[in-house]
Amino acid sequence: MPCSPARVDLPQPETRERAPRQQLDGASIVKGADDARTASKHYWNKVTDYNATVDRKDDPLPHHLMGKVSG
Repeated sequence: MPCSPARVDLPQPETRERAPRQQLDGASIVKGADDARTASKHYWNKVTDYNATVDRKDDPLPHHLMGKVSG
């Protein structure tokens, strides 16, 4: 006789009222894209600088370029 899995009733998620969507104008979309592009460029410059120090085998590595190292 094949064994069928037991049926499990999962609790239903709470229903929440959705917040109204914000209407974005073109200027705020462009501003957000500019901010994201600037942050990306800043991060890429830090990565490039850090990779250059790794290639030069600098010791110790400049952790200030990549942020705090946990450990």
